[in-house]
Amino acid sequence: MIRSFLAALDQGSLLGAARVLQMSQPTVGRHVAELESQLGVVLFERTASVPVAVILMPPVLAQLRLALPEILVELVSSNQM
Repeated sequence: MIRSFLAALDQGSLLGAARVLQMSQPTVGRHVAELESQLGVVLFERTASVPVAVILMPPVLAQLRLALPEILVELVSSNQM
């Protein structure tokens, strides 16, 4: 859990931590959530961020476009709260 937390802190995201630790992002997220639970504090504020829009969404949107070409999707991403 500590390794996942430190990697997320160093990399700036759970996705970045997952890459350097060679784990899945949900696994790193569970580790951090467990640590937060044990400590009783929130260590990271989770938001829908630019990495999600840049890395995770394009393949999903490509499949959506193939399956339902009549649907128009506008994706707007920001790290602002």
